[in-house]
Amino acid sequence: MRCVLAIFCLVNLALPSRAAAPPDPLRFIPDRVDLVIKIENPRQFLETLTTLDAVKKAEQLALVRPFLDTPQARRFFEFIAYYERDLGAKWPELLDKLAGGGIVISSKIKDGNDDPVLAVIQGTDEALLKKFVERFSEVIGQDMARVESKEKTATEKYQDFEVLKFGKDLAICRIGTALLFSNKFEALKVGIDQHMENISKGGKPARNMLGSTKLAEGRKLLPPNPQVWLWYGFDYLKAQQGAKDLLKSPRDNTILTFLFAGYLDVFRRADYLAVGLYASKDNLSLSLRMPAGRDGMAEDCELHLPRDPKIGGTLPLLEPAGVIFTHSFYLDVGTLWTKRDKVMTASNVKDFEKGVKDASRVLLGTSLDKLLTQSGVHHRLVAAQRPPTAGYKIEPQIRLPAFAYVTTSRDPAFAKSVEVLIRGGVAFASTQVTVKMFEEKHGDISYFGYRFPEDGKFPNDPQNFRFNFTPCYAVVKDQLVFASTREFCKEMIDIVLKEDRKPQPENMQMKGYARGLADLLNASPDQLLTQTILSQAIPEAEAKKQVEQLLNYIRGLGEAKIATDYTANEFRFDIGWKLKD
Repeated sequence: MRCVLAIFCLVNLALPSRAAAPPDPLRFIPDRVDLVIKIENPRQFLETLTTLDAVKKAEQLALVRPFLDTPQARRFFEFIAYYERDLGAKWPELLDKLAGGGIVISSKIKDGNDDPVLAVIQGTDEALLKKFVERFSEVIGQDMARVESKEKTATEKYQDFEVLKFGKDLAICRIGTALLFSNKFEALKVGIDQHMENISKGGKPARNMLGSTKLAEGRKLLPPNPQVWLWYGFDYLKAQQGAKDLLKSPRDNTILTFLFAGYLDVFRRADYLAVGLYASKDNLSLSLRMPAGRDGMAEDCELHLPRDPKIGGTLPLLEPAGVIFTHSFYLDVGTLWTKRDKVMTASNVKDFEKGVKDASRVLLGTSLDKLLTQSGVHHRLVAAQRPPTAGYKIEPQIRLPAFAYVTTSRDPAFAKSVEVLIRGGVAFASTQVTVKMFEEKHGDISYFGYRFPEDGKFPNDPQNFRFNFTPCYAVVKDQLVFASTREFCKEMIDIVLKEDRKPQPENMQMKGYARGLADLLNASPDQLLTQTILSQAIPEAEAKKQVEQLLNYIRGLGEAKIATDYTANEFRFDIGWKLKD
């Protein structure tokens, strides 16, 4: 045993010691700021972004290359090349040495107009950082002289540190391996003062953002290891009268309640927002978190999510072949009626009740309040690219994708009431335009729809837009299907019959598909080709090549998803982009 321990010790002594990690730039940021943004490893982050297939292929697009050849772009690349030559290394290595400890940007929010911003770049090579500051000062001074600026560079001392000032406000200061810069000299002084306070503590915790409890809590809410993260405290924002009016419940604006009640209520109860950005070879994602969820939510939140999480939030996304966009969300419009006294102000309740009463007079066999309470809470939208199969001899000049809306009902009477309303509405519209009704069956499911006339004129439709549609309606179990074409209605019937109805935890989710978008753009190739020829004044053969190159590029961009979820004490908003099919 002693021999084993001796060998273990010798091996460890022989191994090279690991270099100490650079200090955290957050130590310069006082704990009174409202906003903090940090890039953890700038080199890794930029290399990940610049090596993405989507970025490398974009650089080869004929539509992109001219932007890379502008005077501004050339000047930027010349600027990078100058520093590479002067400092003796390529930009990734320079970035590692000049900012290997991370970059932090912070601000104390005031009125939003020219707020003070303090940024800190934490390097690992003090000699190189010193040389960089000298060269940076020379370049800026030369540039100001070139444009004959009235503002000049100047040097002054603060707390025994040399501060370089460029014009009236911009200032930078190097402290060891860290570079501080700000748009306000006073804000730079705050960073230097914080540094002196850290030293005076003698190893005891200083009051900076590195030791902020709320910032640490926000970081824990995020998924681990973000390349870039943001923390924003709401103290100043919530103190403004406009925010107070927006966040009260019930609020005066019922439309905002209908659209955003869940988001606004979380904002009302949360102290801060945390955001993380993540990048890998094939994926990009953004995660947003706030420390408030279902517990303690206001009554109006029940418009957008069930109070009991066991009920689930959304039904699975509809994903037929050729899908371009699909969306599933929870919306309980019955809450507007059943809890109107709690989700609206007294004056708005009075107006709402009058509007419901007036609308009910024209509804056949039902009333608006019944429709609200009979309707379901799960709603889905989907659009998919389809060949022109609406069954018309005349083709529209602009082709649209097929789309559908699928919703649930609480009461079977809701589906019957909707059918009566559709038939009655079309009968009334037929006094102005001619449509032909059809009723058919798909398997055991009955559906009906309408065709537009191909002979004669149709008001306000010079491009034959109507020939994209044969609108249809069907009832499948407890779900109502509204589709733009007969063929797509039958597809939706099959999907709804066969799908797994298990509710998802998210109260909202949506996805977009690049391949479907490319197919949609290619549905009108002549229009896309003409636009390319006219915009660049190029021959038709070259335009066709560019269009095909662009469509192939879009097809390879994968799919993006957005979802929101509420746990007991947390709000989650996530965006994910899968960069490959």
